[in-house]
Amino acid sequence: TQADETEAEVDDAADDFEVAEATDLEQQADGDAADLEDEDADADLLRQRGDAERAAVLHRGLTVRPDLPRKRRVDIGLSLAEDLLELERWDDAGATLDTVAGDAAGRPRYVWARFRQHHGRGDRPEAARTLKRARKRAGDQDRPAIESGYVAYQLDRALEFALAGDEAQMNPRLKDVARLEGAASR
Repeated sequence: TQADETEAEVDDAADDFEVAEATDLEQQADGDAADLEDEDADADLLRQRGDAERAAVLHRGLTVRPDLPRKRRVDIGLSLAEDLLELERWDDAGATLDTVAGDAAGRPRYVWARFRQHHGRGDRPEAARTLKRARKRAGDQDRPAIESGYVAYQLDRALEFALAGDEAQMNPRLKDVARLEGAASR
């Protein structure tokens, strides 16, 4: 009868669905690492192309994956913080950086993100302290870039105070960086 044929078709379709679902799960398990890399790269590309909002959604989704190794979670957390900085969501970026600080605090990517977060919030003294502390802890390879950034930032702050006629605030910034490499040429 037609009812029996319809029931058999439904059963066949259900069996096909279960087989396809099992195959999808196996392929997903095999492709998880590659998918993770692809999704992270896609999100970074979105941010670079000006769509930080979508990048943040993708990165946030990746950070909650239970199977994510700690090192990857830190890298993706830093990417999420960079997305949030692009969106000028300073406090959210700070909270994200706080979650990875224990594992990432000495890394230049973390230092620059934390610097941007403090500067974006308008906390210029803390932004300067971030670079000052980082240049002391940085490795030989990273120290010159961080120190150069610190010198430039402090000189910019000194110039702001000079233009405002505030020598009392200008002089300590100049004195702070006067002995550092690159300060005299600027």
